[in-house]
Amino acid sequence: MLYKSMLLKKFWTKSIGRQLMLGIVLVHAVLMSIFVIDLVGREKTFLIDLSQKQAIGLAQTLATNGSSWVLAQDFIGMEEIINSQSSFPDIKYALFLDTKLKVLAFTDSKQVGKYLDDDISKTLLKAKAKTNLLLDNFGYIDVAAPIMANNRHIGWARVGISRKGITNNIKHVTQKGIFYTLFAIIVGVIFAWFMSRSITVDIRRLVSSANKLEAGESINFTLNREDELGQMADNFQSLNETLDDKVKTRTRQVTEANNQLEQTISELKITQNELIESEKMASLGGLVAGVAHEINTPIGIGVTAASLLSEQTNEFTAIYKSGKMKRSALAQFVDDVRDNNTQVLSNLN
Repeated sequence: MLYKSMLLKKFWTKSIGRQLMLGIVLVHAVLMSIFVIDLVGREKTFLIDLSQKQAIGLAQTLATNGSSWVLAQDFIGMEEIINSQSSFPDIKYALFLDTKLKVLAFTDSKQVGKYLDDDISKTLLKAKAKTNLLLDNFGYIDVAAPIMANNRHIGWARVGISRKGITNNIKHVTQKGIFYTLFAIIVGVIFAWFMSRSITVDIRRLVSSANKLEAGESINFTLNREDELGQMADNFQSLNETLDDKVKTRTRQVTEANNQLEQTISELKITQNELIESEKMASLGGLVAGVAHEINTPIGIGVTAASLLSEQTNEFTAIYKSGKMKRSALAQFVDDVRDNNTQVLSNLN
């Protein structure tokens, strides 16, 4: 049951156009069905009531017109009266009976002189001298009216009328009602289709515009409508413009903040470079001061002289091994060794 309810809900809510069309179809179907049922019911009641009055009126007319002929037992006169009613619409039979149910006159002359012994006819044996509805249903009506002479009950005038014409008329009215119902439903479906198309096209346009807005495109929600859908589109457009203004404002603020940040970073880099250079100069100054201090001490002078002597010895060895030694180079090396040796000894003592 729950599954069917979910399927029905899914089917109903899947499309606004479908809801509109089904709603109009159901409304037309229900209203037209009620109208047709009520119309057919009223028509049926009216026609049955009319046929009943006609049958009673005909039976009473026959009873009045035939009383003298029945009293005189004039069978020819009675037959003429009966035959005069043969053109009455849907009449099946008309007859005169005496109080013992003997047929005095009948539209079917073969029945004259016979006694009626069916159950319906036998009810007249005990019936009061008044108009009796022997049979009254949707297909047939049978009426018996008393024949009176000097306030004495001398027989019955009886008529049977078919209601086939009424049945056919009711069927015709019902068929036309069904036709008009279907026609109204078709017209309603067409009208609902145009209405739903008019609405859903603009709804799809709004949905498409919303998707484009989500994708970052510039869109316009405005619809050329004066109804609630147009008002909603105008509200969307106003909201879109407000959001666009906010985005532009925030973008400008972010851009300005980025520019300030870049400027600050540039200034920090310059300051950093200046600090690095300052640190380098400070370190170099300290190093130079230390070297100068070391050089100015006796031990530092001795170490320096020894280092210089080592370098000169290496250079002299290289020249000697190359075989390009000159006398002047040897003399110069000896003088340098003597000077450096003197420096070392004088500073270490």
